[in-house]
This record gives sequence, structure tokens and C-alpha cells, in this order.
Amino acid sequence: MRAGGGHDREHPHLPNRRLHRPGLRRQPGRYAVSVYFDENDSGEFDQALFGIPLEDFGFSNDATVFLGPPSFGEVQVSVPEEGVQITIHMD
Repeated sequence: MRAGGGHDREHPHLPNRRLHRPGLRRQPGRYAVSVYFDENDSGEFDQALFGIPLEDFGFSNDATVFLGPPSFGEVQVSVPEEGVQITIHMD
């Protein structure tokens, strides 16, 4: 999924490396979203020494990671009554 490193192959559950999740409804408010791609189907987010990620991941607002996860303020998404569409890029 990342240039020069991760997988660049198609995955049967992610055609065109995209996931569209329609119908996921939440009450209006502020939310944070994190995702990861379980490349080896281990059911876990694999990490190396010192917690360095071995699998692609991302956060809402494309918040960056530096020596730990981003704060809620960096990743929060306001969800109005009619809902919202967000895009998360995975690294």
C-alpha cells in the first residue's frame, strides 16, 4: 500500500485499495476514527520494537503520528445530523 515499502497488491476485501462503509450511523457529535490494514490476517495491529507499526494505518483528518498516536483534537470529526463522508489515507 505504500510506495517503496508495503503491499501494492489487490486485497480481496479492499478492491482498488478502497473501503466504502455506507450506512454507518452515529448520533451527531464529535468522533475520532482510526483504521489499520491487517496485512497478515493476524487479527492484531503488528508492531516492531518500540511500537513501530509494521502494517498500514491511518487516522481521521489524516493526522500525523510522532512518537505516539495523535490527540483527539487532531483527529476529531464533527458529525452533523445528516452524516458526513470522510477519507483516510493509510501509511
